[in-house]
Amino acid sequence: MKSFLSSFGWILFLVLAVGFLLFYNLAYLPRADRIVRQQNEINMWIGQLQEMSDSLKIVQTQWDTTFSVSFAFDELFGGAQDLKVTPSAESLLRTYIPTLQGSSGVIDVVGHAGGDQAPQAVRDKYQSSWDYAAAGAGSVARQLAAWGVAADRIRLTSFSDTPRAGGTPVVRTGTPRVDIIVRNQ
Repeated sequence: MKSFLSSFGWILFLVLAVGFLLFYNLAYLPRADRIVRQQNEINMWIGQLQEMSDSLKIVQTQWDTTFSVSFAFDELFGGAQDLKVTPSAESLLRTYIPTLQGSSGVIDVVGHAGGDQAPQAVRDKYQSSWDYAAAGAGSVARQLAAWGVAADRIRLTSFSDTPRAGGTPVVRTGTPRVDIIVRNQ
C-alpha cells in the first residue's frame, strides 16, 4: 500500500507539474513575451528621442541668426516704379533700429526679386530681377545707415529666381521682398 501511495503521489505530482507547465506556456508566456516586446519598443523610442535631442542640440549651436524680419516691396516702397521708402514704412523700419543697434553681429539686408524678370514698368532701369532686388535692398540699407546703424556692419545681398541644376526654377514666394537678418559673430 505504501508503494501504491508513493506511486500515486508521484503521478499526482507529475500531473500537477505538467498542468502547471501547460498553464505557464499557454497563459503566462504570451503575456511575458508581450511585455518584453513592449519594453523593447519603449527602449527603441527612448533611443530615437535621445538621437533627436542630440541632433537638435547640434542644429541649435549652428544657428547664427539672432534677429530676422521680412518686408514685401509693396510694404516698403508702395510701388514697383519708385524704390523710395514710404513714410509708413519708415516708421515701421525705425521700430527695429534699437534692436539692430543693440546687436553686435553682421546685418544682412537681402533683396529677393520673386520673379524671373524685373516688373515691366522698371525693365528699362533694372534689366534683371537680380538688379531690381539689389536696388530694393540697397534702398533699405541706405535708410538703416542714415538712421545710425553702423554701415560697416551692413551687408547687402540680392537673389533672383535661379534655376536648379536640373533646370527647374527654385520655388519662391513670388513676391519681391527685403529681409533684414542679424547674424551672430
